[in-house]
Amino acid sequence: MRSPDWISVRALPLFCEMGEENFDRLVDGAFCHRFPKYANLVTEGDTADFLYVLVDGRIDRRRADKILQILLKEKVLVRVTEDLIFHRAALEELRRRVARRKLQSPRLNVAVFKELTGLTRKYAIPLLEYLDRERVTRREGDERIIL
Repeated sequence: MRSPDWISVRALPLFCEMGEENFDRLVDGAFCHRFPKYANLVTEGDTADFLYVLVDGRIDRRRADKILQILLKEKVLVRVTEDLIFHRAALEELRRRVARRKLQSPRLNVAVFKELTGLTRKYAIPLLEYLDRERVTRREGDERIIL
């Protein structure tokens, strides 16, 4: 279900380094849609059950910041670093993958984590540090011990 629009989505910084398999899973069931100018896609009080990716156009920055703060406050989104924010469900899935990995080996290094998640080092390191802070893993030299 690839349209020319997916090329634009794939080129966005959020998705450009994502592995092909992960991107395909992400867009499976997704669709591209063009909205009329000034369309309200999200209003205060809406349930956060949909991800909109703006490829072209503008958003009201104040409104977007307010929505972001609400989603962070309600723990729908989790700030992993100053620049990286993930959906709670994605982090829960990450914890499950790491727990399943523990059945094979209680140790994890960056290369194994990248293979396990399909992420690049740019995202793998901050997520491993997040898992350390959350006491899912503990860093020991170049490896992590899965707790």
